Amino acid sequence: MNSVGDAVRLDSVSVPDGAPAAVSDLSASAASGDAGYTQVYLTWSAPDANGSVITGYTLRRSADFGTTWTDVSTSISATSASYVNMGLALGTSYTYQIRAVNGVGPAAWSEYGVCADGERRAGYCVGLERDG
Repeated sequence: MNSVGDAVRLDSVSVPDGAPAAVSDLSASAASGDAGYTQVYLTWSAPDANGSVITGYTLRRSADFGTTWTDVSTSISATSASYVNMGLALGTSYTYQIRAVNGVGPAAWSEYGVCADGERRAGYCVGLERDG
């Protein structure tokens, strides 16, 4: 007790800052398959987890430059830094986004670019062509 009143003991509690930061270095390249370039190889680095351990990644793609999206995988391992998306259509350009997830929730999606020519803009768009 002091002149103000009874003291209250406060234990320190660690609270995560929030969801992970967005992945900023997603890259992709066409990988050769049996019938041509029908796979895309993606790599990234783990972003800042913001106080809570990253538990996994969610990857999605668009075949119409970001108008509509399809989940590729919602359960990529937290220890993974690459993914191969197989069984894709020749002659189609794909745009990819990824986000990390931790105990607080999902990060914002990584940036992406609209790129019909396969060049990197703010993300990756990969055009698939036939070998040879």
